[in-house]
Amino acid sequence: MTNEVTLPPDGGFDNDGFAPSGNNSGRGHDFLRWKAGYGWVDRDGVTAPSPLLAVKVDEILRMWKDDRPTDITEKPLPDPDTLNAQIPVSEWEEGLDGRPRPPWAHYVVVYLVDPETATKYVYAAATVGGHIAVEQLKENVITMRIDLPEAKYPRPDNEISFHKRLKTRIESLPGVEASALASNLPSWGWMDFTSEVEGAPLDDRGQPPNVHGLVVSGNYFRAMQVSARHGRLSCSL
Repeated sequence: MTNEVTLPPDGGFDNDGFAPSGNNSGRGHDFLRWKAGYGWVDRDGVTAPSPLLAVKVDEILRMWKDDRPTDITEKPLPDPDTLNAQIPVSEWEEGLDGRPRPPWAHYVVVYLVDPETATKYVYAAATVGGHIAVEQLKENVITMRIDLPEAKYPRPDNEISFHKRLKTRIESLPGVEASALASNLPSWGWMDFTSEVEGAPLDDRGQPPNVHGLVVSGNYFRAMQVSARHGRLSCSL
């Protein structure tokens, strides 16, 4: 996989913007597959945009029957061989090789977002190659979440000092190519800010409008491989 930009812990968080893996409707996102000679394409064969941000990974068990999937997502996942042993081979559907195909298979699932349009994509695979690609993705990118205790860091300058020291130590680790700090990862939510633009009118209540945003370090966009659409980037942390 080439879209290895950022990756949260297995399973992500509840507010990652995607429906649970067990939701088979396919609404709200496009499915991706890897096509030799073309790379990532969607269900219509159209080449996917690049780069994509990997925002969540998951593992599921999936059974196909009559061209419709049934998923098991609750962890720990049961052994697919045990489940398949409970289903008579005579009820197994025919695989591409013409032989009966075990109903249940272990799938890896990657949830991705186009940083330019916020379009959501899902890649799911039960192949050996798919499992290897996801493992390589997980090895190449590390994220962590920190909640600083108020008793130890009572003032904003205490928190800023901690984050500066943390970033310096991370960047000194062998093999680290880029690092950044952010209040949230993409699609994990945002912070609310009051925004007042010079010359812009206030709302009906005479209050400045609220906007959604993230607090990020100076090299956040470089680490995420995302360029500014408008304006300029300026940050010292």
